Amino acid sequence: MTGLPEGEFWRFSVERYAAPEVAEACLALQDCAGADVNLILLALWLGSRGHRLGAADGERLAALAADWQGPVVTPLRSVGRCLKHRRGLPWDDALTELRTDLASIELALEQVEQLLLERAVGPVGQAAADLDAARANFSVLGLARVLDTEAARLLFGTLLDSSVAER
Repeated sequence: MTGLPEGEFWRFSVERYAAPEVAEACLALQDCAGADVNLILLALWLGSRGHRLGAADGERLAALAADWQGPVVTPLRSVGRCLKHRRGLPWDDALTELRTDLASIELALEQVEQLLLERAVGPVGQAAADLDAARANFSVLGLARVLDTEAARLLFGTLLDSSVAER
């Protein structure tokens, strides 16, 4: 328990991330294209509510995310990945436990980023899901390079899926 509030964006992300193949698609875009998963999920969340970001808002939000990811989350993620490959030490069980702890901390820091982004977006109404808005949000958030990937197509395909769409 982190004591962090659960905003609407966070609840959407947790639900969406648990859907089949979504986590894999998000991580593929993160690992292969350097995309911030929180920006991907933000674009989808806003699109699921029919909300389209303007260019200035997209740039501001992408900068906010980079200012959090770069110095806070990315170094922690690097430590976790480094520990994953450190095998054969007499303390493997302890290192595995440390990796688990680091993963929990990383997730909490991702939640902080989402709270910062949601606050920066401000109030978002609830309109019908809009795939074009989601795609436009990807573009203004600096994610245009991943729009035509298989992973992005999978994510867009889930946007209107009633089993994971926010209600």
